[in-house]
Amino acid sequence: MKNIFEKLGLILSVINDMKREGIIGEYAIGGSIGAMFYIEPFYTKDVDIFTHYKQGPDGLIDPAPVYRYLRLRGYKMQGWRALMEDVLVDFIPAGTELVEEAIENALEDKYNDVPCRVISPEYLIAMSVECGRRMDWARIEKFFNQQIPIQVKRLKEVLVRHGLWKKFKAEFPDF
Repeated sequence: MKNIFEKLGLILSVINDMKREGIIGEYAIGGSIGAMFYIEPFYTKDVDIFTHYKQGPDGLIDPAPVYRYLRLRGYKMQGWRALMEDVLVDFIPAGTELVEEAIENALEDKYNDVPCRVISPEYLIAMSVECGRRMDWARIEKFFNQQIPIQVKRLKEVLVRHGLWKKFKAEFPDF
């Protein structure tokens, strides 16, 4: 796979087209790529796009329009992921209150002059706490070690509201 950063602008252009055409609702970049808008880059093999899917007639989310849209533009699917510009892209449904809030409060940004929405550092940290994998704790460490301007009060409010404060404090007792 090619360097994600070389292709991210093209990928975001397609995602913006999908939003404009009503294929997806609001979206925000999260995961490692979202974090890299704030901290030094590190290895990742995919782009996480958190989004609102349209509902099917049964009321369940329906990813079929996303996959159909991408296939019509020549992109291939690898399982549930899209292979866009030789980069795996996960379209992750906004399935929890935390993710819903993260998308709603995403920050407007640009990547190579392409507009995009990125999950804020406070929500990226909270989502990392929720996942709780080793790489998630390491990502949080990077936010703190690189002295990224984090709204501490907002972070604590998000963690408390979503029942993550105790888990966070167990890893970062001096916070």
